[in-house]
Amino acid sequence: MTMSVDRWFKPSKGPTTTQLDLADPTVADPTEAHATGDHLLLLVPRREGQIADICQGKELPAMRDRITRTTCPAEFR
Repeated sequence: MTMSVDRWFKPSKGPTTTQLDLADPTVADPTEAHATGDHLLLLVPRREGQIADICQGKELPAMRDRITRTTCPAEFR
């Protein structure tokens, strides 16, 4: 998946475009498909084997606030 990045949270800086090798959510549930241009908050764990999570719509403000206020435990860095 190739994504344009409007804002980085953790880390605070990164490229304006990034490519990620993620599972396609539509394989499990076609209703979870995202269209080109959708605004998403993608949570990508650093630890291998963990599943990425996506927030969108009304979930975005609360999740952005949670991310910026939270300090990750050392084992998750």
